[in-house]
Amino acid sequence: MAVSTWGLLDKSLVDAEKIEEAIDRIVDVHNEEESAHLGAGQALQSHKAAEIIDHAALSIINDKIANGIIQQSKLSATELQAYITFESTDGWNKSSSGITNSVLGTAIATGSTINTVKYMSNEPVGVGDINPYNKDTSIQTAIKFSATTNQLIYFMTGDCQLDDTDAGFGFKVSNGTLYAIVVKAVAAARTEYTTEITGITLTNLNIYKAFFDYSEGKIYFYVNGVLKHTESSHLPVDSHPVMFNFYIKNTEAVSKIMGICYLFYSREI
Repeated sequence: MAVSTWGLLDKSLVDAEKIEEAIDRIVDVHNEEESAHLGAGQALQSHKAAEIIDHAALSIINDKIANGIIQQSKLSATELQAYITFESTDGWNKSSSGITNSVLGTAIATGSTINTVKYMSNEPVGVGDINPYNKDTSIQTAIKFSATTNQLIYFMTGDCQLDDTDAGFGFKVSNGTLYAIVVKAVAAARTEYTTEITGITLTNLNIYKAFFDYSEGKIYFYVNGVLKHTESSHLPVDSHPVMFNFYIKNTEAVSKIMGICYLFYSREI
């Protein structure tokens, strides 16, 4: 069987350059030409001139965007947003004691009486159920805990009275174990769906984020920017008027403290 060797032939009787070498040289010249494919109707020109430049979903990542470039007007015009740093806790439903606020954050302390509950929740006035759970919803907060034992903690959208009115998602700490949590009423009974999150030192300051993508039917749970769990089986369905709730209970006669730096909340209108 004959083997094609035309690429190894001289280009002509007066030029010893091989055909394959000539092709490689021409292709290299083309690749180095800045104006290649920029002519009218050609690929790069059409891509550049397109009203919308299409890329694969989620393919544009943070390190491709220059620092200080994105303006607030580019971020969102369809979201209800709140950024709270707790200089004041006026307007919050909260325990009558044990809460101290400052310029950047607040601390919730149980005191040393066993089984003491302290809480802080926000129910905006005049907007109805702030969490309808049929819209994209995102929560983010930075928290440091004073201990990792003998405590029960929730920080989540929706209320947390540990009764059948609770509905929402966020995070739970039981003793020293961190969980992603979804709470909803099933047959009129409060039901928790939890997934353990490992590798987090709770006594460090950590950033906790949960994002409910309604169209995808998924909740993404992050700690310090790392995706820790994706929930798709159990999603909140009961709307709720409480935007966010912080809850802490000690289960020994020692004060437990939750230090909260800020809260960011956003929801599609």
